[in-house]
Amino acid sequence: SVVAEATTTLPLPSSLEGFQVLINNAQAPLFFVGAGQINVQVPYGLSLGLGSLTVKMFGTTVLAQTVNIVQAAPGLFSANGRAIIQNQDYSLNTGSNGASRGQYVTAYLTGQGAVDAAVSAGEPAPAQPPAHTIAKTEVTIGGVTSAILYSGLTPGLAGLAQVQVQVPDLPAGDYPIIIIIGGVPANPGVVSIR
Repeated sequence: SVVAEATTTLPLPSSLEGFQVLINNAQAPLFFVGAGQINVQVPYGLSLGLGSLTVKMFGTTVLAQTVNIVQAAPGLFSANGRAIIQNQDYSLNTGSNGASRGQYVTAYLTGQGAVDAAVSAGEPAPAQPPAHTIAKTEVTIGGVTSAILYSGLTPGLAGLAQVQVQVPDLPAGDYPIIIIIGGVPANPGVVSIR
């Protein structure tokens, strides 16, 4: 039986609870290991296309399969059916705590792909200079194209990306936020405007 373990130690470990994950023979940093689930960071710089994923437990291969490594596969983090978005004052954007028009909100995601700064997998992202997403980022809120202040890694954390966008001039309410990176849309989210 696997004991669930998550780590907040940086750099992220390449082994956790006796498990290791290799992607194209590169060790993948681990965030979490639990029954039926392992969360890893795909190492930077892997060749795009079909590759191999191997899971080892105490040195013995327990899973080997083919994976498709793509330029970007953005995924918004969410909780309780809403995307995890912070208002400009760092409070959580909710139906009862919307953002004001013209302010910036920050959406948190993963899978943004390559960045313009040298960051090793598992290492915290730099603050200066920040690590910007290389692939084109596009955002709409309520179908309106939103101005992007920043798209890239979250400074001080490993494997967490963020997109900061300006809230368009729309009436108060809940609106879909669509983030597209490298032509690939993330799962939809909701942003509230007051």
